[in-house]
Amino acid sequence: MIRRPRKPRSRAEFVTWQWREGHGDWAAHWKPSPRLRKLGFTNRFLGTHEDEKGVLARAFDLNREVAELDASPRPLAHRQARYRFSDLVRAYQASPAYLTDIAAATRREYKTRLHQLEQWAVDPRGQSLFCDQLDVEAVKDLRDVLLESGSRFKAAALLRVLRMLCNWGMPRYLKTNPTTGVSIPSAPSRRNKLDWRAVLAMAECCEDPVTARILRIAFWSMQRRSDIAKINRFQWREMHGLDPRDRAHLVGPSGKVMGFRLTQSKTGREVDCPMPPFLHAEIEAAFAESQWLFPHSQDNTLAMSGDVIRRRVKPVLVAGGFPDHQLRDFRRSGMSECKDLGARESDIFAISGHPLLGQAKSMGDVYMPPDTRSACAAIAAACRTLKELQEREAK
Repeated sequence: MIRRPRKPRSRAEFVTWQWREGHGDWAAHWKPSPRLRKLGFTNRFLGTHEDEKGVLARAFDLNREVAELDASPRPLAHRQARYRFSDLVRAYQASPAYLTDIAAATRREYKTRLHQLEQWAVDPRGQSLFCDQLDVEAVKDLRDVLLESGSRFKAAALLRVLRMLCNWGMPRYLKTNPTTGVSIPSAPSRRNKLDWRAVLAMAECCEDPVTARILRIAFWSMQRRSDIAKINRFQWREMHGLDPRDRAHLVGPSGKVMGFRLTQSKTGREVDCPMPPFLHAEIEAAFAESQWLFPHSQDNTLAMSGDVIRRRVKPVLVAGGFPDHQLRDFRRSGMSECKDLGARESDIFAISGHPLLGQAKSMGDVYMPPDTRSACAAIAAACRTLKELQEREAK
């Protein structure tokens, strides 16, 4: 039986020692009084009994801050709470602005960026900076360091989230926004595209049938990775309300025009994704084995995650001679190919979910079903032109 180490005898104001059974050590916490909590001080973990001297040093530093605050000439009744950057982040993450006002995909992105910002906003002792210690020069230094490291995308993403957070925190946590006047670099737009011939060639050379299916569906569905990963048999349905002239180019072996009806995770917009008839048999065969179009490799009752899909596609692109391309480029590629094959831009946007230029979100976007007619018109135009090109090459 392992004996419990003795409880440290070191004492400091506001410091308590607690035994942690799961860790097998004594942990020290600095717990401010109710009066100090009103002034912005929060509970702090100081360390364990193995670093008793360090615990005391950190406690004395905190107590010194309290003493300096008490010695300030301003009356206690008129002192304002002094918040740390970590307090601001926690308050934002507990607010409706974070929990309900943004999409789940955006929330995951913000969570990563907020964690990175917390690691940046610390003092030499490793403690979170007070919000009033952040200034324009500190933000400029952050931007310059990120740009010097060559991470222009990360610099743009971090600074956008920091500006949003500071705007949200005013005036309770911040009196001024330290990002004001700091230019945020724009991340370069991706322009990588693939045509259908290249995608088809890579899919035919791909040894894994599921990965080959990912390439084809990602191209023709024109959807984001997170939405592709969640496609299931309940979203596979017959398309109604299309132009009769388009039906001949979309009808599959079953005599039906088929496609997916999806709700985009980023925008919440409902869209229809008609599938070219030459993909119907493959999709039906996939759903005969699992409810998911892209099932988990170990358990076909589960869906493959978006990250796994991305990692499975990348080696295929490299082997196919496209090392700079990524899975996300298939969305742009499918849209561009349909446009090149004669589809109208407005019809393509009915599939991709993009608003038309200058068009604000209307009540129809909320209450009316997807524009099936336009979506089918886009795929029908592409299929018609592909057939004409194939017939011309056959001659």
